[in-house]
Amino acid sequence: MSAHIPFMTSSKGSRAIIFEHGFMDTGKVWDDVIASITEKDLQKVYLDLPGMGALTAIEGEISLARYARDVGSVIEQIGKPLVIVGQSMGTQIAELVTRMQLGLARGLVLLAPVPLEGVKASAEMVAPLKQLGEHPEIEKVLRKQFSRRLTEESLDRLCELNVDVRPDVVVSLVDMWNEGYPGGDSPSQFTRPVLIMRGMDDPFVTNEMVAGITSRFRRVIKQDINRGGHWSHVEQSEAVTQYLNQYLKLIEWE
Repeated sequence: MSAHIPFMTSSKGSRAIIFEHGFMDTGKVWDDVIASITEKDLQKVYLDLPGMGALTAIEGEISLARYARDVGSVIEQIGKPLVIVGQSMGTQIAELVTRMQLGLARGLVLLAPVPLEGVKASAEMVAPLKQLGEHPEIEKVLRKQFSRRLTEESLDRLCELNVDVRPDVVVSLVDMWNEGYPGGDSPSQFTRPVLIMRGMDDPFVTNEMVAGITSRFRRVIKQDINRGGHWSHVEQSEAVTQYLNQYLKLIEWE
């Protein structure tokens, strides 16, 4: 069992939506989206994953299974029907959580999705990402490459989110999302509609990658984010929230 981790919540409701951040981000990366959700009677929840954000001091393994258990413990505390939203690495966790929390999960949203079975990128490709813990000066360059239309203000805000992430945690995180979860390529048992969003200018999450993920779900709503990169929820938050609001109206909560 994982220890309970803290979570933040805004508004109240008989149902909920929970947001999971990606690699070297924190729950606050969702602020713009959360502020623009129009669905009523909805508790909005976000959290920091251990090793990042306010939880950099927490020890323990860095793995998709551990994170899924952590998020699952939060969902158990919430104890109400909910939609699970993830971005990038967070989509792997979100999908894995649905395997554990099918009873409460009413919807699944994958933004800039990463395959649960892992990216399987070469050592050469991931080497610069593993260096971010010891060479934070290259982070701004890499984020700009993955989301070219980020404003300087947004770029600075993203880079400030992870200043305390330890170098060893950075390396473990890269290995985690790159190697993936065993059996992650098997068809999902989640039968409710899944919203999958990809920034059209995202050089990391390709159309081919999304097609492979889409094929594992029975019911998919796919939306492309115009002029969006890997961090479309920051770069094009209005478009992301628009599609999310539309999706929430389709949810069968009962």
